[in-house]
Amino acid sequence: MIGSTIKQYRKVKKLSQVQLAKLCNVSENSIHNWEHNETFPRVESLKKLSEIFEIPMNALLKTEENANWTVDLEYKLNQIGHSLGGYEADAYLWINYPNGTLDVSEADLLELQNNTNNYMLSQLEQLKQRKIKDFKLNTDKR
Repeated sequence: MIGSTIKQYRKVKKLSQVQLAKLCNVSENSIHNWEHNETFPRVESLKKLSEIFEIPMNALLKTEENANWTVDLEYKLNQIGHSLGGYEADAYLWINYPNGTLDVSEADLLELQNNTNNYMLSQLEQLKQRKIKDFKLNTDKR
């Protein structure tokens, strides 16, 4: 889990939770919650952690399969001119639109992520059907 990874690197750097919180511009409670897998750091915090620990960001993420969807969703939102905002300490979340903000829950974000993935799958299937003559069936039986 990412929590144990953060804790491990924090100890390697000989930092207290208070010191790491100051370096990351978050509350000590956020560090505690991350280390106990109660909440997941936002992309900005992951970037800061990777700088502090001097490791690639994916080194923090590689052990946390289930939480990667938030990073993926933030990337997708950024690609279309939107961004995700929030206060980690109290789990207050919002989406920044070009002309305003929308308060959302984690459940709303998970639904949005699932819908975007399902939409992409349906678009891929439609593309395959339109170009079926170019589709090559995988016959490799590994």
